[in-house]
Amino acid sequence: MRLHNTARKTLHNSLVGDIELTGDAMQLPGDELVIIAYSAAPGTPAEENLSFLASWAAQHQPTKPADSNEKPAISPTTRPDKP
Repeated sequence: MRLHNTARKTLHNSLVGDIELTGDAMQLPGDELVIIAYSAAPGTPAEENLSFLASWAAQHQPTKPADSNEKPAISPTTRPDKP
């Protein structure tokens, strides 16, 4: 690992609202790739919101399209106005 930066970021989700996360960016040696892992501080509302979203996602799995050329149904967290 060559580079490691940490920054806070607020993301918005249509189900739970704003979630404040910490992003850790790590550049891989020999590659132009950077991996960013976001996490919530323990015991915070952000951690509770992420746990809720994980359980919600587990219960609302998208159905697999019959034809591989079809796109899956839009989920409640997808914003149709954004590509």
